[in-house]
Amino acid sequence: MIKTGKRISFIFVLCALVFLFSFYSCQKPPVVNQLDMGNAAGNLVNGGIFAEKDGWWYFSQTNQEKSLYRMKPDGSKKELITKDHCYSINVLQDWIYYRNGSDNNFLYRIRTDGTERQKLNEDSSWDVVASEAWIFYRNNSDHDRIYSIKHDGSDRKPITENRSRDITLYGNWIYFSNAGSEYHMLRIRPDGSSQETIIPAMTSYFNLIEPWLYFCHMSDNGFLYRIHLETHAIEKLLETKVWDLNVSPQGVFFSNWDDDQKLYRANLDGTQLRLLSDMHAWGIHLLGNWIFYKDIDNIWHKITTQGTRLQKVN
Repeated sequence: MIKTGKRISFIFVLCALVFLFSFYSCQKPPVVNQLDMGNAAGNLVNGGIFAEKDGWWYFSQTNQEKSLYRMKPDGSKKELITKDHCYSINVLQDWIYYRNGSDNNFLYRIRTDGTERQKLNEDSSWDVVASEAWIFYRNNSDHDRIYSIKHDGSDRKPITENRSRDITLYGNWIYFSNAGSEYHMLRIRPDGSSQETIIPAMTSYFNLIEPWLYFCHMSDNGFLYRIHLETHAIEKLLETKVWDLNVSPQGVFFSNWDDDQKLYRANLDGTQLRLLSDMHAWGIHLLGNWIFYKDIDNIWHKITTQGTRLQKVN
């Protein structure tokens, strides 16, 4: 038989375990982006010139031309898709969605094999962000309001009343910078409801690495910050003026305006800041282990994320 003291201890431990199990089972799991996205947030906020999807690299600018191509990361199987000047490239399944600079910046789509090219709207469509559910864009033809549209061009409608930029999707929210009100960070539901201010300060270059949103805090000298999108905790990571920000699991990459706009990187927590290239860098994109950027003369270069093998883009 179990003695009374041991029985009480056993019951106490059992109750504690039941309480802990109940507590943790009631906690909501963190919200994550369940939707497939057409490009990395850091690439899109820098123009969406390059994209990576399903073992292919897509690019719409080289130092020779602005046509849209795709190729394998080793440079093989290079294929012309369209001669349109493409920006905000989003690749979903076997479609590419893009802002067509050759046709008034209207929204287009084309198959990844170059067939079935279609115009989806007649809006000047900037900051295009495509998910498997919807496409969102900044309608420059309607005071830079955010619009949504289906993949076939149907059900086009406005979402915001605000002028906007830097559109980013997280969970069931659209985060954006309110260009009509000192570039405060706002969020809104995809159906246009529940708009609220997240940071009442000037913010730019939104980069999502779940569950963090990285941004340039323009009200604090352009320093690098991040906000936790579940708790809304805000952290200052670098007291360095960052621009052309692009963040990936490999680190934070940016043009350092405190050092003649040279290319720098840091860890995701802002530590181990170091120089990667001593030339002027802007329009920073990431594909695999490569960084693509333009120099002061608008010449495209690429360099590894470790700062090696610098070369011009052919």
